[in-house]
Amino acid sequence: MKAYNAPWEPSRFLYQKKHIKHRMKFLLNVLDEEKYAEFLKQRSYPNFKVGDVLDVTMVAPESERKAYLHRGLCVQKIDNGIRSSFKIYCVFTDSGGFIQHIPLCMPDLLDIKIVGEVKYKDDEDLMELVTNESRECRFLDKIVKI
Repeated sequence: MKAYNAPWEPSRFLYQKKHIKHRMKFLLNVLDEEKYAEFLKQRSYPNFKVGDVLDVTMVAPESERKAYLHRGLCVQKIDNGIRSSFKIYCVFTDSGGFIQHIPLCMPDLLDIKIVGEVKYKDDEDLMELVTNESRECRFLDKIVKI
């Protein structure tokens, strides 16, 4: 991205004042990129994709900072810089399945490990696997160990 004026130049000196929205958007994008680069220096996560079975270790601040392990199927991954996130489908035998939305830059996220993967044809096949689950852990039978 390239700006016509420096982001810190006063608005009264700009050639076209009506483009301030674009200028501020550029400034926010630059700040987001810097923050994301700083975040990537601090943490490194494996390069996972939709269909991978993940072990996600998270800290629960309300329970005296205990670490909990969630195993689930990655059903969606959103790569959007500092706003990157993913969704995993977890199954508990007593309560059934649920989808958990986890931001990658979350401070309570300790570690992500790839346990295996589930082969699927397309997105509809994956969503059918998730929506038809009840209390049975059918996707756990389809895991291919890595």
